[in-house]
Amino acid sequence: MTGNAHPALARDVARLLNLNLANVYAGAHPDGEPNIQCIDDVRGRDVYILQPTSQPDRNLIELALLGMAIRPSAGRITMVIPYFGFARQDRRDKPRVPISVDLAIRILAGTGVNRIVLLDLHTPQIVGMFEAENPNISIDHMYCRSVILDWLAQQDLSNITFSSIDAGGAKWVESYYQRLRDMGFPVEFGIGAKSGSSTAGIAGVQLLGKYAGHRTVFLDDMVTTASSAVTGSHVALSLGATDVWMIAIHPVLANAEVCRRIIDSPIARFITTDTLPMKEEYRHILEPKLTVIPIAPLLALVVKHLHEDRSLSMFFELAGYRAGLQELGMG
Repeated sequence: MTGNAHPALARDVARLLNLNLANVYAGAHPDGEPNIQCIDDVRGRDVYILQPTSQPDRNLIELALLGMAIRPSAGRITMVIPYFGFARQDRRDKPRVPISVDLAIRILAGTGVNRIVLLDLHTPQIVGMFEAENPNISIDHMYCRSVILDWLAQQDLSNITFSSIDAGGAKWVESYYQRLRDMGFPVEFGIGAKSGSSTAGIAGVQLLGKYAGHRTVFLDDMVTTASSAVTGSHVALSLGATDVWMIAIHPVLANAEVCRRIIDSPIARFITTDTLPMKEEYRHILEPKLTVIPIAPLLALVVKHLHEDRSLSMFFELAGYRAGLQELGMG
């Protein structure tokens, strides 16, 4: 079942599993307060609620209410959250600010669901925060890495440097780089260092690695303002890069201006997934450079394996993910 946040993704997952979505009413009272009801009888059933929590003032609450609505009757409830909002606000980096993610965790942990599946968290320690809040909830932190690697393996990967935009993402990018190396692709590895406030749209980027004569591929978990990536693309070209691609898992995209910033930048190709819905206006602006990699097959495999009480660990590696696609008849 799903609410209003990303019904298209939920339908794609259900279709791959030869299922129909549960009949849910996710409306609002006249004052805007969410009005939630599960129409179908789910007593004793294994229920999966798929909902990203972008625009959390509505979608987070809607997700929590869906869980609470079926808790008295469902046999087992799993929340599948492709994008977890508030993940950037996990500490006090300045005086008198809230640790917003703590509130989001308390809300979801208090619904009494059995399991939560998270995808490419901005801050991995959020898993521990969930477990500390409610140790009775099982948390699975999955990654889109195998999905992205499957796409990358079909591209020309000669003379390519995979680079982080900032130092914090270096280890994450290295996990892609090392796996591509193990697959026999002669890719290079670069590290970025960022200064300034990307929230304000101002960021300086320094790059360390082999960029001259290579295509630079920046990898990041999300793109919100794209200021760092655009600045980084100029720096990479100044270092002799042939061109620049950007891969961002979650297309947060704060507004249409961000999309125009990408289109007007030296970034030649913008690759993302559909963990979040993309407004048609944004898609239209980005279309000349845009590639969207579907995430529904991975989520369908996660649901299938959880329902059958099977391990998810195989999907952390490309070979296991490709074997899973055979299960779905997509191999």
